[in-house]
Amino acid sequence: MKASNFLYLKPKSLDEALAYLAANEEPRIIAGGQSLVAAMNMKLAQPETIIDIGEIDGLNIFEATSNEVHIGALVTHSEIEFSKSSSKLISFLKEVSKNIAHTPIRSKGTFCGAVANSDPASEWCSCLLALDGSVEVIGQDRQKRIVDSKEFFIAPYLTNIGFDEILVSIKFPEINKHTKLGFNEYARRAGDYAIAMCVSKLDMKGEKVVDGNIVIGAATETPIIAEKAKNFLKGKRLSEETSWEAAIIASENISILPDIDSSEEYKRDIVKAVTYRSLLACS
Repeated sequence: MKASNFLYLKPKSLDEALAYLAANEEPRIIAGGQSLVAAMNMKLAQPETIIDIGEIDGLNIFEATSNEVHIGALVTHSEIEFSKSSSKLISFLKEVSKNIAHTPIRSKGTFCGAVANSDPASEWCSCLLALDGSVEVIGQDRQKRIVDSKEFFIAPYLTNIGFDEILVSIKFPEINKHTKLGFNEYARRAGDYAIAMCVSKLDMKGEKVVDGNIVIGAATETPIIAEKAKNFLKGKRLSEETSWEAAIIASENISILPDIDSSEEYKRDIVKAVTYRSLLACS
């Protein structure tokens, strides 16, 4: 299948990109284009204008300090997958990245593009929320606006990015030595969209959980923090038993995204399983 006709623009600077964004009807931004272009070919998206930011200087920053990790809008999944950084957070993202689609897509698709697309089954969207990330966007006033991950997702494919704004980077606080991370997802085949996933970030004091996030993705409209499950674990030792109880609580207290291929009961069972495995990975 082929996309409908559209105007293709390739700005050389953020100022030029923002000017194009303001001047054209129904514009869409692409960086790697691995989600939008496929949707266009299937006529699921028919934008009037495509603005390709792939050659704008300064958007490929990818660095870690002792305090934070900074990922620019043009950093691909593969750059994360093959990073040599010693950062604890990047090491975790490397493992998660291996679950994303297939190698050709990981080599072109971008971290920030996946977040901006807000697909319910995106691993990076769940990671953004679980790891307390923040999103930097720039608008027509040329000033950056910071959006906390808890305020970023509105609905499937809808975020807090304004129609006249561009996502330029994402920042995460670095993970400290007392924090443990876990990830698990289930898809019918390798490379398929996940049916459910869980990203766990647990702040520990000794063997007991003191705080953190348990985020469910794919089975829900947007990534959500399983608050009741998180609160259940506070003050408790993380074990197979407590992890299983928390997983049950998480699966019973979410609103399931309807799916023509999977029943609600089935998806709740998958949520329970991935949450349990994600928590065990933290132990």
